[in-house]
Amino acid sequence: MSNIRDKRLVKEVKQMIMSPPPGITLLSPTRDEVESGSSVGIEKMVLGLTMEGNSLYEGTYALELTYPRAYPIDAPKVVFLPHVQAGVPIHPHIYGNGHICLDVLYAAAWSPVQSSASVGLAIQSMLAGNSIAERPPDNDSYVESCRAKKGGHDPRNTRFVFHDDKV
Repeated sequence: MSNIRDKRLVKEVKQMIMSPPPGITLLSPTRDEVESGSSVGIEKMVLGLTMEGNSLYEGTYALELTYPRAYPIDAPKVVFLPHVQAGVPIHPHIYGNGHICLDVLYAAAWSPVQSSASVGLAIQSMLAGNSIAERPPDNDSYVESCRAKKGGHDPRNTRFVFHDDKV
């Protein structure tokens, strides 16, 4: 556990256990894994996002964060898990495969001061500010093109156009 990523993630996990932001829970690694030391070398974290008082997004959504070796300098890969908890929320900036079009998740707007908790809060805010239950206009073609790529597709390699801040 000598690199910056590992030290930072252990700190973030402990903070999520001790004082999680409202509506955000740490699903993985578990408290037992952290206390036993088996969470050393964390490469992924799964957060549960619950939208209190929002009938459009009832339930808990599982958000997976996968951390590159250069985290926190480089952004984590962030996706909703389609077959866990409430699935993928229906939102104009969230594709059916769980990929999220939100500028703070990508290199141009990412900052090392951001954390797993701040990512969760940004996505909660995006969901809370929306009143339209629809997928992005190019959802079907985007999801199909991701499926066609060998080994899946990392949304950080997508050139999203961030132009609509109304939803």
